[in-house]
Amino acid sequence: MNDLPVTVAAVRRAAAGIAEAIACTPAIAAPALSELAGTEIHLKIETQHRTGSFKERGALAKLLTLSAPQRRAGVVAMSAGNHAQGVAYHARRLGIPATIVMPLLRDWDFDALITHNRFTLANRNAEDMLNFAHSKGMAVLNAAPYAGGVLAKGSTSYRRYVYQEASDSVLDPIRRIEAICARHGVPPGAAALQFSMRDPRVISTICGVSKPERVKQTLDWARFPIPDALWRELKDVPFSTDDPEATREYRPG
Repeated sequence: MNDLPVTVAAVRRAAAGIAEAIACTPAIAAPALSELAGTEIHLKIETQHRTGSFKERGALAKLLTLSAPQRRAGVVAMSAGNHAQGVAYHARRLGIPATIVMPLLRDWDFDALITHNRFTLANRNAEDMLNFAHSKGMAVLNAAPYAGGVLAKGSTSYRRYVYQEASDSVLDPIRRIEAICARHGVPPGAAALQFSMRDPRVISTICGVSKPERVKQTLDWARFPIPDALWRELKDVPFSTDDPEATREYRPG
C-alpha cells in the first residue's frame, strides 16, 4: 500500500475536508440488475449531488488544497461535463475565479483546435473535447503524442513525463506500454504516434523533433506495421484523464 500514489490517510483527509459541502449519497439494492447479473448489485444515487454527479467530490477536494495565491489566481477546467460543473460550482462557492474552457467550443464556430499532451496512450484528458469538436465538424490537431518525449525516448533513459521529473508510479503505465510494444517488436514511439493518427477524430498529429534525424524516424514510425493484437493489449493499459500539465512548473526562458 505504501507504493500507491495516493495514501489512505490522504483519502481520509480529503473526505473530512469535503464532508460538510458534499451530499452523503445512499446505496440502494437493485433487484432486477442483481437477477440479470447473478450477483448482488447495489446502486449509489449520485444524482443527489448539487451538480448531479460524484465528480464534484474530487473538484472540491482539489480546490481546498490551493494556497491563498493560487486561489487568487483562479483555476481552469477543460471540460464541458460533470467535472467542469463540479469545479464551477465549488469554485464560485469558495470565491475562487474559475474558467471553463469547453463552453468556448459550444458558443463559437471554430474551424480547428489543437490539444497538447492531453490525448496520448497514457492520457485521455481531451476525450470529451475531441468528441464535441468532431461532432461539430471542427478540425482537431493533436500535438505531443509522445507525452512530452518519454514514449519516444524511453522511460529508462528519459525519466520525465510531460516535461517534469517523473516518479516510478507515474512511469508505470509508460513501462507497461513499452513492455507490450517489446513483445510485438514495435517501437513505443510508433505506437504512440499511430495511436493519434488512427483516431478518426484527429485530422493531423503534430510532433516536435529535437534533431534533424528525428524527422526520418517520425516518418518511419508513421509507416511502421503494427498488428491488431498490440492495439487490443494496449486497450487494457490504464490511462489518466486528469490534466497532465496541472502540476507542471513553467519557467521563463
